[in-house]
Amino acid sequence: MNNPAYGVVEINGVQYLERWQVIPFQQAVTTNAQVIAPIKVALPGVYDFCLKGLTRAIVVTATGVDVTASVRFLCKLGNTDGAIWYSQGGNGGTTDRVVDSLMFGNGQFPYPVIPSLYYGKNAAINMEVQDISLTATGAPYTINFAFHGSYLIPV
Repeated sequence: MNNPAYGVVEINGVQYLERWQVIPFQQAVTTNAQVIAPIKVALPGVYDFCLKGLTRAIVVTATGVDVTASVRFLCKLGNTDGAIWYSQGGNGGTTDRVVDSLMFGNGQFPYPVIPSLYYGKNAAINMEVQDISLTATGAPYTINFAFHGSYLIPV
């Protein structure tokens, strides 16, 4: 299949070749009800990044047991470019943080980001995390995030 346009997208009149990429990030939660803010997930700084999907898995620190289905946290997601936050408290909301399963999928299926989010090559993914498990099966644990998307390579 010889198609030079395959995988090419146009953003603001500039053409880019997309190359699939997953940006991994681990965050330790050490105590129940802990709020961790700010968190900055630095991007590699090679090319601009187009975020298309979000996933996470939660693992108990001491045993390595996967507790994704039972341990909950709230999360706020943003972009250092322009200090943009993508979750906003509206209609009298008390927090901008969203329950993890509503933002990252259910542990088996990712959450698709529609429309895709554009991050400049020197940007970082801004986050805040708040533990809400408040149970014996809660902290300490590690959240393994995966930010799915593509590098945008200028054509």
